[in-house]
Amino acid sequence: MASRARGGAARAFGAAQAAPTRRKRFYDRVAVAQAPAGWCVTLDGRRVPTPAGRPLAVPSLRLALALAAEWDAQATHVEPATMPLASLAATAVDQVARGREAVVAGLLRYAATDTCRFFADGAAQPEVRAAQEARLAPVAAWLAAEVGADLPRAPPGGLRAPPVDAASAAALEAACDALDDWSLAALQCAVFECKSLALGLALLAGRLDPRGNSNLRPDFDARVRDCFDARLGCAPRARREQSIRPKLGRIDVDLTERENFKVWSGRPEPAVDFRAGLDARGAEAAARVEETANIDRWGLVEGAHDYDLTRIQVQLASASFFADAARAP
Repeated sequence: MASRARGGAARAFGAAQAAPTRRKRFYDRVAVAQAPAGWCVTLDGRRVPTPAGRPLAVPSLRLALALAAEWDAQATHVEPATMPLASLAATAVDQVARGREAVVAGLLRYAATDTCRFFADGAAQPEVRAAQEARLAPVAAWLAAEVGADLPRAPPGGLRAPPVDAASAAALEAACDALDDWSLAALQCAVFECKSLALGLALLAGRLDPRGNSNLRPDFDARVRDCFDARLGCAPRARREQSIRPKLGRIDVDLTERENFKVWSGRPEPAVDFRAGLDARGAEAAARVEETANIDRWGLVEGAHDYDLTRIQVQLASASFFADAARAP
């Protein structure tokens, strides 16, 4: 019985990722329990596995509570698109842990076309070049000073950059190898979104400006912030109450020792702090300098630019928080 329930959770999450059909919510109670390898999320008392059916235990209570909050926030159907942390946890266990060398090799390939290596021609696009110097040049300088990797720039306006020298390539590989599976999964997510290994490493290191501004119109930026907050579980109270059944307003934290039993109730703000994700705005602004300039010049395409920006901000905020929470005790 228990194995069938665990299989149901794995199939629900995995199938919903692979197909447009949605799986109905099949559980009532979401809890967090202590396991030998860390902390796990349980649905009606049964542990949640990965989509591949492997046991899922995260290294910190803080991260486990965040994962539990994602499962608890599902209303009538399980929507993996609203569960970026669960996706990262599954990636860490199903992909990174079983193929670190392939993951690192894939990340290192981004060095050849890293966003931080390509700058606009200052004569033709002075505003874009100034924004790139302000946002990308400091990241490249940090990478050279702290990581030991020098990524030479392409000619202004050019499409090909000089090869990365062997010492810099080795330094980048060492930086990736030094990360545990959880942080490496977060780095992979950030690099995919930014198209930049330099920005991904800087994001995880907390070196990006947390006040990063996308330089978009204030009304658009405000709408993006509202959607961004909603995707991170900060939706207005009325919406939260509509999306979460009253009887599911509590997530229990079950410890091995019964005398240490604790109960968490409500939003886990003390344990799940999304402030680490604020750096995502700096990463997004740096990665999208040219696109932002085009939006400022030609205007915003609603339903395209705004959706893409919100998605990227959610992914980067999730990656930043995930790596930070995985390090917490």
